[in-house]
Amino acid sequence: MKKTVLLIALVLYSCGEMELENQITGKVIDSYGNPVSGAVINLDYILMEDSSSSKIISNKIREENPTFESLFYDNLLLKTRAPYDRTDSASTISLNGSVLYFGINIPEDERLSYQLPPKPPEGAFDVRFSGNMSVCNCDNMPCEIEIMNNSNTLNIDYQIVLGCYWETCEGFNWVLENPDTNERHELVGSGGFTLSGVITSLLLYHDHSDNVEIYSLVPNPFQSSTNINYKLPEESGITLWVTDYCETKTLAVLEDGIGEIGCNQVVWDGKDTAGNQVANGAYLVNLQVNDFTEKELIFLLDINSDTSDDNIVTNDNGRFSISQNCLPFGFLSEEYLVSRYVNIIASHDSYETNILTTTFIDPQSGADVIIQLQLK
Repeated sequence: MKKTVLLIALVLYSCGEMELENQITGKVIDSYGNPVSGAVINLDYILMEDSSSSKIISNKIREENPTFESLFYDNLLLKTRAPYDRTDSASTISLNGSVLYFGINIPEDERLSYQLPPKPPEGAFDVRFSGNMSVCNCDNMPCEIEIMNNSNTLNIDYQIVLGCYWETCEGFNWVLENPDTNERHELVGSGGFTLSGVITSLLLYHDHSDNVEIYSLVPNPFQSSTNINYKLPEESGITLWVTDYCETKTLAVLEDGIGEIGCNQVVWDGKDTAGNQVANGAYLVNLQVNDFTEKELIFLLDINSDTSDDNIVTNDNGRFSISQNCLPFGFLSEEYLVSRYVNIIASHDSYETNILTTTFIDPQSGADVIIQLQLK
């Protein structure tokens, strides 16, 4: 006997910020239209390889993933210096042709080798970091550039290679600042510019806020693993863990100890602490540093289907209702619009199992369906 499947979509509610009220509701009937009570309903959360069955639309996700320009050290090896010179891998800044180095740490027992001779007589041109150094140590930032200039122009050229503790961070740039005027210039990649006026000193430092922050989850959504990137303004005790969307259960503790200054990365493979793969859905990444806690939303959407184990049973009227619980079918927020497709599986001892395939679950309207079963 040929099966008949009916799908009726109804608007159930208007979604607000991060609401979890939309549901899959429905009715199971026999071939005569009579309600079938005691039918068991399960779901397969699906994601096709071509992503046609799951839609993720997000202002954040639309943005390209951070790409970090690679500046090859070979570009800096044109300097006639010994290969063991630590400045061979440093960033450089040239002021009227005089080169200084930064973005590295020189061990204390080697620093004498990077000192400059005494300053020339007044009226000559000279630039150096304070302490007669040719190198700005990461540990000494901000570094002051002391300038003796016999003109009112200063031609600046730079080549950025390293970023001290922040080299893995996106958006944390080197800054050259005139402390007298507070004029700032961000140094990104390579380039140059000219400063005018009487300038006796400049400050060079890496621009980063003092905030603790989860600054990226890449990729998000993810299928097998994702990189959780966070930054710390100082070495601190941290805890980094993943919870379900409702924050009722801790799934995995990824870090619990001392976090290093700068940008750090932790990989989550989508498994809980017991090594079990968690289901497709939305989760929260939590970072706690001292009294501060931050949370970021992350989506696991792999290409495998997840069958729910709720075993929802239809009532005497053949009706059933499945709430999102903590694995949202979809929802709206200021940042995300997430919608999903599922297979709805209806089974009963007296009837043939029927599967309502690729049922669209709208984040605003949910779904209401009718599934017809045939006697065995």
